[in-house]
Amino acid sequence: DDNHAWVEAWANGKWYFLGACEPEPVLNLAWFNAPASRGMMMNTRVIGRYDGPEEVLLTNAAYTDINVTSNYAPTSTINVTVKDKNGSPVPGAKVRFCIYNYAEFFPVCTKEADANGNASIVAGKGDMIIWAYDGDRFGISKASASAPATVTLEYSPESVAEFDFDIVPPPVRASMPPVTKEQTAMNDMRKAQEDSIRIAYMNTFYTPEQSEVLAKKLGLDSEKVKDIMTDARGNWRVIESFLNEVPETDRNKAIDLLSVIAVKDLNDIDAETLRDHVATPDVNSRHFKQSILNPRVWLEQLTPYKHVFRNAFSETERNSFRANPDKWSKWVSDNITIDTSWNPLGFSMHPEGVLKGRKADTHSAAIFFVSGARSFGIPARLDPVTCKTQYADNSGKWIDVDLFGKVVTPNNPKGRINISYTHDGGLEPKYYPQFTIAKISDGIPSTLELGELLPVSQIASEPIEVDAGQYMMVTGRRMADGSVLAKIRIFTVQESAIANVPLTVRHATNGVEVIGNFDAETRYKDPSGELRSILSTTGRGYYVLGLIAPSHEPSAHALNDISAIKDEFEKWGKSIVLLLPEESASRFDSSLYKSLPSKIKWGSDPDGKIAKALKDGLNLTTSDLPIFIIADTFNRVVAVQQGYTIGLGETLLNTILQLSE
Repeated sequence: DDNHAWVEAWANGKWYFLGACEPEPVLNLAWFNAPASRGMMMNTRVIGRYDGPEEVLLTNAAYTDINVTSNYAPTSTINVTVKDKNGSPVPGAKVRFCIYNYAEFFPVCTKEADANGNASIVAGKGDMIIWAYDGDRFGISKASASAPATVTLEYSPESVAEFDFDIVPPPVRASMPPVTKEQTAMNDMRKAQEDSIRIAYMNTFYTPEQSEVLAKKLGLDSEKVKDIMTDARGNWRVIESFLNEVPETDRNKAIDLLSVIAVKDLNDIDAETLRDHVATPDVNSRHFKQSILNPRVWLEQLTPYKHVFRNAFSETERNSFRANPDKWSKWVSDNITIDTSWNPLGFSMHPEGVLKGRKADTHSAAIFFVSGARSFGIPARLDPVTCKTQYADNSGKWIDVDLFGKVVTPNNPKGRINISYTHDGGLEPKYYPQFTIAKISDGIPSTLELGELLPVSQIASEPIEVDAGQYMMVTGRRMADGSVLAKIRIFTVQESAIANVPLTVRHATNGVEVIGNFDAETRYKDPSGELRSILSTTGRGYYVLGLIAPSHEPSAHALNDISAIKDEFEKWGKSIVLLLPEESASRFDSSLYKSLPSKIKWGSDPDGKIAKALKDGLNLTTSDLPIFIIADTFNRVVAVQQGYTIGLGETLLNTILQLSE
């Protein structure tokens, strides 16, 4: 799951890679050597037209996307043949080569079948999902180098179907360049210096105590101020200055504004933008905070656009738009030209730029419509599920608007999806990690944005209103070895009807096995420097032991994954011991991980003895961190995870829950 980007450098006639923000002593060495060796696709973009030896995945007006997988992993050719129901080839059919990624089949490349219905791609030595279509008809199959696929376009817009795929990734075949002890020592010294510079800077950030003082001074809610000021990190001066200067009558509105924007926005938003949006006139609407005050429409750069719209239109015009949003729709339709030439990659244009130039691509035109509407006091948004442009009428109901400002007929056929799920004692499925729903239009699935990481109980609390049509639910269970047990369910939603769709996440048939041993009497150093045994910390029974490193991306991913399901670990109630290398433990800032379970016990690994014991006792091929095990105090290890692993928390907890059954 997930994806990663890194840097390549050209030297002496060849490309080398480096981790950029994770410096290693030599080139072609990074924390992702092993994960990349399991990759199905690595690609890079070359500016303009490209005629080099690599396979071309995509060419457009700005760049050429080329396949560089063979630089990192063993590859082979995956061959696909597309046929119709009669067994005849389908020339010109579109073939999407997909990777299972966060419960959806993500297309890494789309090719056109030749005169014999054939298409191929060079990829890693694992499984891909092939989705082929010719307009209305589509077909789906699994393929690998050892098992070429024949995809039959057997499904139409009325089809229903259900089937399973076991998806297996390539094995680990990492190639590690040699590193001398002197190179490692020099690199460690540089990293220590870099850490000290960064930590000194981070020590200037706002503390909870400072937040309390500011909240008391301004008469604001201390918890809200604490969250805002600590999340602002290096941008705290801008946020503090803004709160100090805003008029007393607008202070609570300022807190609402700072609370509705994303944490990443708090890190870099400027004072001019904050001043512009806090000046938004109050409107009596239940959508005010999220869809009027909020400066963000989609993923565009935040700008101070509201005063631009208020200055560009007279008070009479603004009042007219607010009284009848259809007039604003008509103004956009009449005055903004949709341009498909000058922004081929669809970068989000600033609303003020669109107003000045009177032209935009369709996505920027949608952002422009919403930005203008909010500036006039009209609740507006891009629908989080369908991405449709919408405004809310006086009753709070959302009305669809097309990208040219024309109001879509309110009789657009609708239906509802009722998701049924019976909790089986395992982890509750969440949207994206374990399941997604996609609408299939013209033979192509498009995933609905139902809320990243939301549990099924929240999404399925009531039937979901959607456009009538054909849909696909994908569920998947990621196994410890990286393989996936996937289930696909294709169904239809009829107009004014409810489609009852069961959500089923497949289970592995094999149980938990003992895979090695680790002595629970092994001692680590607690934060005070005292040597303690694992057993004395955890008590009898199962526990989790993790070895991590400071300023280390795979370790950070692991901690964030555990934090994401904190409540489930709290219910388990057993100890999680997290150890750092003794020589770098002082550089670790645990305050960056506020949402970790309360049963976390911190410490360090003296002289690397625990890391060595795990490597030797579990036959690990490398000492790469992080290393996580589930073991009991009878010294039995039942699970191990090493290196970069997305969904680590879920993987650990699924094993723990099996142990409880």
